[in-house]
Amino acid sequence: MVNISTASRTTGQRWNWLISLSGYAGRCRSGRGAWRICNGKSDRCAMIATGKDLLKKPILPNKGAAGVKIGAGAQVVKDVWGKPLEIEQIRPDFVRWSYESVWFWFRAGRVEQVAVYAGYEGRTREGGIGIGSAREEVEGVYGALEWDGCWLINQPPFGIAFDFDRPQSGLQRVTGIYVFRE
Repeated sequence: MVNISTASRTTGQRWNWLISLSGYAGRCRSGRGAWRICNGKSDRCAMIATGKDLLKKPILPNKGAAGVKIGAGAQVVKDVWGKPLEIEQIRPDFVRWSYESVWFWFRAGRVEQVAVYAGYEGRTREGGIGIGSAREEVEGVYGALEWDGCWLINQPPFGIAFDFDRPQSGLQRVTGIYVFRE
């Protein structure tokens, strides 16, 4: 997607245009923070936040991330994020949709987990933890971590886990954050 800004010569009103590789996607007035994505049917347009804005949404343990709540239906994710780059059927009732910096896991058509990776700029409200935060910062906010395939917190608010890189010069940094309902 490409974001292009234009202005009307007569009124001076500014418009942002969202162009996809497959063609025109939509436009919105500057400052509104939402795109009108049209699929060729002017009466069936969805309002979604721009991709850049979505990558800054807060990470909310036990609630959601990337602008999507745990428990939301697949259509909500499509309305917000568009068509996934990859869909992987893990089990008959368990599917993963992948976008560049965000993955959604679905069970029976509902979001069960959201994961964010490199490129995601959102942070938790508790302590501002995000991709690139030091492990010491995470433990300072959430306490000791417990290993269960990834590093879980074992105190409220629960519902958040972390992956860390291999220590380089003794400091581990967050490479993945998983949000789920517990």
